[in-house]
Amino acid sequence: MNNEALKWVYSPMPSTFSLSFLQHCKGLIFKATGESYPLELIRTMPVDTLVGSFFLIPETYSRQQAMDELKVFGLLWSMRIDDNSSRILTFLIAEEFRGRGLASDVWIRFVETGIAEGILNVSLEVREENDIAYEFYLRRGLQAKGKLSQYYRQSVGVAMFGPLQCPQPQSQ
Repeated sequence: MNNEALKWVYSPMPSTFSLSFLQHCKGLIFKATGESYPLELIRTMPVDTLVGSFFLIPETYSRQQAMDELKVFGLLWSMRIDDNSSRILTFLIAEEFRGRGLASDVWIRFVETGIAEGILNVSLEVREENDIAYEFYLRRGLQAKGKLSQYYRQSVGVAMFGPLQCPQPQSQ
């Protein structure tokens, strides 16, 4: 496991990304999900920087340096749906950095940022077989609302929805 110290920083709009960084994001998304998004789709994603969109980068890097050197290892991109709802467009962490609590860390920042902007609810889609992510979202108050056949290229998606909140402490 890679023990490099990492931090979450705010993500700019993908429309501002260089071609090489768009290609890097495409690779991250493909490795984490198996989905191959066209560069133009990534560039035009309606990421809303105000409701919580983040990059995972080395602790000692600035955001721009991480982008220039292709040292971004995770993404959480969201968009505003209406005055009080947001949707997560993509949420991933490179495999070598999973299991370190980084998803929980950015979820708290996502919740705090969203609530500060008046967001009360969040929706997303997750692969049906992605038990780790599915359980992660359940612990954060989201509920499955339906299945989406052919949502992912080789898998069924589960639509989830719930209040924007941090997980409740587990009782011992």
